Amino acid sequence: MPSKVAYRAGIYLPKLTHDGSWDMTLEMADTSDAWYGHQRFNNGWTYHDAIMGDAMGRDARKYYGAIRHYLPNETSIGLYAQRTEMERGMRIHPTVNEFGLTGQTKLAQDVYLSGIIGYANVENADFTIHTDHDKFATATIQWRY
Repeated sequence: MPSKVAYRAGIYLPKLTHDGSWDMTLEMADTSDAWYGHQRFNNGWTYHDAIMGDAMGRDARKYYGAIRHYLPNETSIGLYAQRTEMERGMRIHPTVNEFGLTGQTKLAQDVYLSGIIGYANVENADFTIHTDHDKFATATIQWRY
């Protein structure tokens, strides 16, 4: 069991406007250097080298904010921003800034299309102290039964 406290706290405001068509989520998370590590297993709490838990890892802090607008026919669009400060105790510690536009629409009975278009940059990714950046897009079709 981890010996130090970590937390994730947030607030969800389900009704920013009188008609309820806008909502907002704000969150913050923090882990210590004891999280995601294990004295017996060199890779820590991992499965096939992937962290079991939040990808922010140990000794990290994450800030997240999102705002969404709901339209007819179970359609929504939104904006989000996220900042993750990773391995804060290390001399070189990456910081990831991510921004995205989200959307969802109902295609048919119980079938939904959702997606994200975004931009991310990573500061201090290695010892060269440079910034990497990239654009990304995802699309998902979901059948709810």
